[in-house]
Amino acid sequence: VCIDLHAHANRMGSFAYCNHLGSQQQIDTIMYTKLVAMNCPYFDFRSCSFSERNMSIKDKNGESKEGSNRVALYRSTNLVHIYTIETNYSCASLTTAVTDATDGTKTLSPGYKVQSRKKFTVDSFGQIGKALLVGMLDVREWNPYSRLKSSEFKNMQILRNWASSYINASVLSKKFKSLSALSPKKSSVAAAATDKPLPQPRRSSISAARGDGGGEMGNVS
Repeated sequence: VCIDLHAHANRMGSFAYCNHLGSQQQIDTIMYTKLVAMNCPYFDFRSCSFSERNMSIKDKNGESKEGSNRVALYRSTNLVHIYTIETNYSCASLTTAVTDATDGTKTLSPGYKVQSRKKFTVDSFGQIGKALLVGMLDVREWNPYSRLKSSEFKNMQILRNWASSYINASVLSKKFKSLSALSPKKSSVAAAATDKPLPQPRRSSISAARGDGGGEMGNVS
């Protein structure tokens, strides 16, 4: 795994820029970021990006993300787990609920209830870093006290099925938006599609020799 940590001045909370990969590899990256969110109230899965566009888009200075560490390393190594983590300097707009981590008899790490506009502290940043590591233990199924067991998913297979459905919903949403953008005169299909909208996925939201978003652009030599 390769994780690049960045500070973000504009968007609140903590989230990941991920590479756009093949179906099975994309499922792995979605599962990882979802597991990170299950272990940290400040990490917002909904703000994570898995788009192909975010691998080549140019920033305000005209530099392409093709040269970012996240993308360049993937092009060179085909490593699946390469992420840029963006975290706001100040706060999270909305924290996510986290379940207790238990050994079956007692709570080893308490959960967290949803709060709005939570200001970050040194401990908050520490929890984000810890969750990035615990999430990888969960992905490898090396965590005997995983919060996954007490979540809505219960086990890795259910989470994997959900990640697959998430991808399918994202593809359908993209196709629907493309049809909706067409003129009704050019496509009667688009008009029909607007009467029966396709289900929208929840908004999607980890490395750096170069940097992402608010600062993913650094030099790769």
